[in-house]
Amino acid sequence: MSEKARQPKPKPTQLTNRGSVEPSAEPHFLAVGRISKPHGVQGEVRVELMTDHPERFEWLKAIYVGEHNPRLVPIESVRYHQDVVLLKLEGYPTSWRVAAGS
Repeated sequence: MSEKARQPKPKPTQLTNRGSVEPSAEPHFLAVGRISKPHGVQGEVRVELMTDHPERFEWLKAIYVGEHNPRLVPIESVRYHQDVVLLKLEGYPTSWRVAAGS
């Protein structure tokens, strides 16, 4: 029996070394934009694009917000303004609601 035939096959749940990059080195998220600041009084935020395909924001239902403790935030609306995307995120009130204390 050859040396190769005697080695046990890895179980399907075991990780096999299929490359030189450790799994932990791979990113968990793909950044497609960076929230830069609030926009207007409707509760929108400006997103600086980090993608060549800004239309992807139209089919996203939610985005992860935060660098160290990212949280999933549903998207209420998407629109374009100059070279940025404007997002209305669920749970972020409009400016008049904040001023009124609602």
